[in-house]
Amino acid sequence: KVEGARPQRAAGTWGALVDGEAALYVETGGKGLQVLLPADGTWEAEAVEAVAAFRLGGRRLSKLTLERVPEGFAGILSDQGFTPSPKGLVRYAPAAS
Repeated sequence: KVEGARPQRAAGTWGALVDGEAALYVETGGKGLQVLLPADGTWEAEAVEAVAAFRLGGRRLSKLTLERVPEGFAGILSDQGFTPSPKGLVRYAPAAS
């Protein structure tokens, strides 16, 4: 079962596909992350990296903050460079060179 609001197409939402199936859904402004496929250790890191790279690449955003994360998924996000903050888990864009 998916926690939170039902995923829908709306301005400011984004997600990641794995083999053509929706895997991750990020609510507008990073308010919440929903995991849409069973977490089995085979796709999670690549999907999280794809979302972060798209949002943080090309200086679109300086940071990506996820305020609500499903139980058990915080460790996967931490492994992908997200760190705890007062507002949730945050990942900063790489420093410009």
